[in-house]
Amino acid sequence: IFGAMEYARTRTRKPQQGKGLMDLRKIIDQEGRGKLHVFSNRGCVIYDPVNGYSLFNYKNSIFGTLIVWSFPLVSGGAK
Repeated sequence: IFGAMEYARTRTRKPQQGKGLMDLRKIIDQEGRGKLHVFSNRGCVIYDPVNGYSLFNYKNSIFGTLIVWSFPLVSGGAK
């Protein structure tokens, strides 16, 4: 999970895959706010621009992947 977020690396090694998580992280970095959580099987990586990465391992698997991207919207934009 960390490799996909930091280096756009995927276990399939296909050049057209593995770009999405890094793209989400870059938006969070550019704006200086937001948070990205990726839960996959027995692990979790949380990223935010202030604290960087937090990595967690769990005893049980979720049998899949869940991505939670929170990004605060700024009011006062286009009408």
